[in-house]
Amino acid sequence: MTFENRHDGLVEITGGTGMFLTGHNTRHRAENIHWVTPTTKTRIDSLAKLYYTEYNENLTVNDGSLRYGGLYDYMETWARPHKAHREGKNVDIYPTTVSGRNDPKWNFLRDKIMILESTFHDEVDSDAPHLHFQQ
Repeated sequence: MTFENRHDGLVEITGGTGMFLTGHNTRHRAENIHWVTPTTKTRIDSLAKLYYTEYNENLTVNDGSLRYGGLYDYMETWARPHKAHREGKNVDIYPTTVSGRNDPKWNFLRDKIMILESTFHDEVDSDAPHLHFQQ
């Protein structure tokens, strides 16, 4: 018997003008990690365009889902630090350049996320400052 837990229909975020994709490094060993639902892709693309228009800089996007979703074991420990990144509805985002946690770019992103009818979890004060975008 084989058991598969997969989410078909995810699409890949490909980056380009307005968006810089990051991931796969010594801290994040998983590859092929920028898969999201079509709705999430549309909203992230829109957010990146708004950000680029305002700041003439790319929005950094990291840690979507794996190609078919499921446990995103980015540290290869079978722990669940990215448990929300299973269905393609979450990505981590942050400005390419920022002058600290009070940088106005954070508020710009928060405001635009709400306008796009999405939500976020604020992790700007963490050791890896970012916003956890949620479809």
